Amino acid sequence: MNQSDYSSFDGLGLSAGIKNGDFTIGEIFEAAVNTIESLNPMLNAVVIKNYENARRSILTSSGALIGVPFLIKDVNVFTHDMPTTFSCRFFDNADPRPDSEIVKRWRRSGLIVLGKSNTSEFAEDYVCEPTFRGATLNPRNRNLTTGGSSGGAASVPVINEDDHIPCAVQLAGHLGQDHRILQLSALIERLNPWQTYRPPIWAGNL
Repeated sequence: MNQSDYSSFDGLGLSAGIKNGDFTIGEIFEAAVNTIESLNPMLNAVVIKNYENARRSILTSSGALIGVPFLIKDVNVFTHDMPTTFSCRFFDNADPRPDSEIVKRWRRSGLIVLGKSNTSEFAEDYVCEPTFRGATLNPRNRNLTTGGSSGGAASVPVINEDDHIPCAVQLAGHLGQDHRILQLSALIERLNPWQTYRPPIWAGNL
């Protein structure tokens, strides 16, 4: 599977292709990693990489979204295999913590967590230009902001266009109408699940 093939699918399409035998989880994984490594140096969207742990999780992946690559915004939720730094230098050496409840559910659904995406410090700005991680550039025009705080998420939609980092599913927050800012800045579409369909991001951390 090459980058063009990979970026033509959304998460459901990739999962269906795996279940139908059209391609393997390993092929999707390698395509996702190769795409990140190719484009991330230009965009600075993915700030923590989890490739080796993700590769091992392929062996036990199952669920509705089996084998689908996933990035988690580096704020507010915890992961047992990566630190959460809140895009703040103070947490540069923070240890990983047990998975938040929502992360456990993502993993049970079959998602393959490739890493974490950039955000403004503590997700408290409408642009993604943290001093710790550096700015994430807009894939449509690198002279413009991606918006924020989920700027890393805005650089990784599944759009078959040059210089985007396709990732089939991506977490972005919704504090302060975050998604609407990303839509205007990077011209992406969004899915905003109702609160009743997902646990609060802090569930399992208290």
